[in-house]
Amino acid sequence: YATMPIIVLPILVCIIYMFKYNKTIDNMTPESLGTVIGMAGTLIGFLFTAMTVFLSLPKESEVMKRVKISRHHIIFGNCVICGVIFLTLCILSWLFNMLSIMTVIFFLAGMIETLICVHYIYTLCVYNF
Repeated sequence: YATMPIIVLPILVCIIYMFKYNKTIDNMTPESLGTVIGMAGTLIGFLFTAMTVFLSLPKESEVMKRVKISRHHIIFGNCVICGVIFLTLCILSWLFNMLSIMTVIFFLAGMIETLICVHYIYTLCVYNF
């Protein structure tokens, strides 16, 4: 399970944003941060739904047997757990008025985990039936 993209990519996106728009993320308005928090809550719900879909797939199929052998079910579980943790930290950092950049970095890290989960669920659903 590669954690490097999860750490580097959000920070890289923030740096590119600052150079491209000549702004800092700390200048975000409360309304835009509220939008980020709303999306974080929605993504948490999606991650729980993705885990439910994963657990409801037939375990005796050939695809799921290969998933178990290659231990990708553990990677998927880690993606869901890390995604929920990052998105919860995003909401908590906004709730306790921490730096806006921390909120955005946690959100981007959680979004990366969510995209990885989307890929896993899509692949499993397509090849499982």
